[in-house]
Amino acid sequence: MRKLIFTFTFFLCFGFLNAQNTLTYESATYFNDISASEVPRFIELHKKFEDLAMGKNRKLTGGWLFRHWYGSGHTFVIYEQYNTMEDYHADAALSAENITNKINALKDQKEKEALTNDWAEYKAFSDGHTDEVRGAYSTTGF
Repeated sequence: MRKLIFTFTFFLCFGFLNAQNTLTYESATYFNDISASEVPRFIELHKKFEDLAMGKNRKLTGGWLFRHWYGSGHTFVIYEQYNTMEDYHADAALSAENITNKINALKDQKEKEALTNDWAEYKAFSDGHTDEVRGAYSTTGF
């Protein structure tokens, strides 16, 4: 009976430790040199285009905007999470496709032109940006 309890406990613990260990890929995009006066506009545009980019076809599993400080100054970091590297590579095109489709679906030409100008302004913030992708296991965070 003791061997049975030990064996059951061993396999139960082993199952818990191994069943939960999944690898998540995190993309970090660093936006440099956004002055304090540009912060409200950057956040406004970021929210607008993140909302437009969303759709059922996206591969993104999570994301957030984070204000980050370096020794040389402040910046913003956009973190996005994906299940696989293939999802990461496919998602940028899907995001741009969703934004383009939603802009093109507008009937009012002035509204379409204003949104296109906002898109160009938002993309200009990415001049000089840097990217990195990290893999992290769910049980350790490393």
